[in-house]
Amino acid sequence: MTHSANAVFISGGGSGIGRYLARHYASRGLPVAVFDLAIAESVRGELTRLPGSTAFSFHEVDVCDAAGLEAAAIAAVDAVGVPRLAINCAARWSTP
Repeated sequence: MTHSANAVFISGGGSGIGRYLARHYASRGLPVAVFDLAIAESVRGELTRLPGSTAFSFHEVDVCDAAGLEAAAIAAVDAVGVPRLAINCAARWSTP
């Protein structure tokens, strides 16, 4: 376990902009916690193989579920440390 006061927590980090940001910060050596409804094994593998990456924590959770999100955040702090930066990229799109 790597604990840091410079960890980055990213909701919606399993795809799109969140995934890009997870790669960005991980490649700079910052511990990253990724929160998303589903995180593909390919995404987990991609992030953990980045040059310069240090520590990761992956949490499949719905950010609309307060209790689930709280539990995931506690687990993330235990795994990678206290976040210095939290980025919200979680979104659901629906059409009327």
